[in-house]
Amino acid sequence: MDDQENQGIDCRLAQAISENADAVVIAEAVASLWLEFEAALQPIIGPAAVTALYRRSLNLASATTPGFNRVSTSSAEGNDVDGLREYLTQCSASDALTSGSSFLRTFHELLASLIGPSLAQRLLCPVPMDPLSDLPPQDVPP
Repeated sequence: MDDQENQGIDCRLAQAISENADAVVIAEAVASLWLEFEAALQPIIGPAAVTALYRRSLNLASATTPGFNRVSTSSAEGNDVDGLREYLTQCSASDALTSGSSFLRTFHELLASLIGPSLAQRLLCPVPMDPLSDLPPQDVPP
C-alpha cells in the first residue's frame, strides 16, 4: 500500500478524534471506523469473509503490536470489536492511536492485496453526502 492510502486511513482516524483525545475516544473512533468498513463489505463478501479479514488483520497487526494477540475474537459474530475497543482503552492515548492506526492500515492493506487497491479504496472511502452540491448550475437553453 502506498503512503497516500495510509495517509487516507490516518486522516479518517484523525477526523474522528480531537487533538487531545484520550484512549477511550480513540478506541471508539477505531471501532466506529471498523464498523463502517464492516457494513460496507458485508453485503458484498458476506459476514464470514469479513470475520476472516478482521481476524487476519489482528493477527498480522500483532507483529508490530503484540497486544493484539490478547484481543478476543470469540464472539458469536466473530468480529469482537468490543475486544479491540477494550484493548485500546487500556493503552495510553499515544499507544491507542498508533495501535488503532496500525490495525486499520493492516486491514486496508490486506483487503487491497485481495481485491486491488483501487477497489478497496472505493469500498472503504465514504461517499460525499451531497456530491452534486459543488457543481455549478447548468445554463438553461433559451
